[in-house]
Amino acid sequence: MHLICPVREPTDSGLTKIDPRAGITSIEDLEDGKLRQLLEHSDILEIPGNFGWTTSSVSRRALRYSKKYGKVSVLGISSNRAKTSIMNAARSSILAQVKARLRALDIRLTQIFLARNCSGVRVVGKGLVSLVEGHATSLLVETASWVSKKNFEIERPREHEPPRVSLISRLEPMKGVDIGVRAAAKMLRGGEKIELRIAGDGPDRHRLEALVGDLEISESVHFLGWLSYPNDYFSLMRDTDVVALTNLNDEQPRLIFDAISRGAIPICPNTNAYSGIGLAPELLYKQGDVDSLHDALQKAISMSADAKQDLRDSLASMADSYTIEEMHLRRDEWYKSLLKRT
Repeated sequence: MHLICPVREPTDSGLTKIDPRAGITSIEDLEDGKLRQLLEHSDILEIPGNFGWTTSSVSRRALRYSKKYGKVSVLGISSNRAKTSIMNAARSSILAQVKARLRALDIRLTQIFLARNCSGVRVVGKGLVSLVEGHATSLLVETASWVSKKNFEIERPREHEPPRVSLISRLEPMKGVDIGVRAAAKMLRGGEKIELRIAGDGPDRHRLEALVGDLEISESVHFLGWLSYPNDYFSLMRDTDVVALTNLNDEQPRLIFDAISRGAIPICPNTNAYSGIGLAPELLYKQGDVDSLHDALQKAISMSADAKQDLRDSLASMADSYTIEEMHLRRDEWYKSLLKRT
């Protein structure tokens, strides 16, 4: 394994260390000879498919050399960045919206070009299949999960009072955090006592803080900022009763399984990315709908302690098929199938 990526000095002691067996080359210092050498001695090249034409210049060059040396090439797409660009600019000026649409077009055309020229494409979640449908020679639909079965801690010694609901996300319009804030406000106005925690940061933070003030729920809402992974991040999961996923886009975040592995109940949009992994219908709500999310949160919170533990047990059983080990096994089998074709 050799990574070609941006290299920065660490600013957080809580970061996870990379396996020392993996080589690392800074993308800024990548010489053509080094790139050729790496590809000549590799079996598989994997490149990202979330960027535009200019940003993908190194990926395109690497793909060209991989073809020269007869290597397998894989395009990985983890999110719908084109759609994200448009959604995040929706409240901006007309000029910003036009620029966002041009950026989205750039990303989409680059994705299609790379998908057509790679040996295979892997996407994270069924919601992204349409991005490369008809363009990929071989397609792997993955389920994002970074949790290992040996790390599951689903037992809860007690239920919190008031119940704790968490929104964990980069704070930008596409993430739909305001939907979660409004649903929580509706619960609080209805007499339900909850504590809302918002973890993450981003350009939407000031707008969200103002929204919390306008809704007069500041006493029940806490902005936590960025959390280090894995320590502080999983500590929040263990200290949370319900995690609400409010993403307005098509990808499937690993947050679902992070929550399940620590006994937090995930409430998710009813899109292919979530319904396709076997979540119970009562854990799904209409994407982007405040009332629907409110109802799903209320049902989850009002369950008895025994019913909640039964739900945690069933979720953990479902998640057995979606551990990081299972994800890598499926990817390994797919890689081998691609190698057999060369």
